Amino acid sequence: MLAAVGLTTEVRTSDATDLLNRREASAAGFANGSAFLQQESKDIVAGFSLLRSADVFAQSRKMDRSFVGEEELSNHAQGSSEIVLATGRLDKGDILNAGISGRLLPCKTSRHSVDPRPVAVNIPVDELRTGSKKTLERLLSERRFEELPPNSVYEGRKYKERLLLLGRR
Repeated sequence: MLAAVGLTTEVRTSDATDLLNRREASAAGFANGSAFLQQESKDIVAGFSLLRSADVFAQSRKMDRSFVGEEELSNHAQGSSEIVLATGRLDKGDILNAGISGRLLPCKTSRHSVDPRPVAVNIPVDELRTGSKKTLERLLSERRFEELPPNSVYEGRKYKERLLLLGRR
């Protein structure tokens, strides 16, 4: 699969991580204790494009796919039978340059952390369109809520921060 999406240069896993961090590679794939790079491109946006291609490839073959957090990457890279794909870390300049140049980054590329993160808000669209701020505050204040600890899974996604589930009345 890695070769099919352009990750063909084999290197040690530690070297792949270093090359990504130094921006000398745009993307890397880790599998069975080895790492594979696409070194022709050092552009981080190209790395995200490669990840998207790999995702489409895996989806078309009904492969399981999930997100691995950065802190878990080294565990997976060391010898797991899973395939893990990674790009270098974005910085504020990357985000600004992408916006200025008109090159959009993929959805959910940059992550904003809100603690506790409200989930299950579910306010009817009509209320959002026509309701006043006071009405919306009332709707939310009438709900029961439950707080979940960090690293909880909600609707198939793992969250680092605490979650605030805003249920029905």
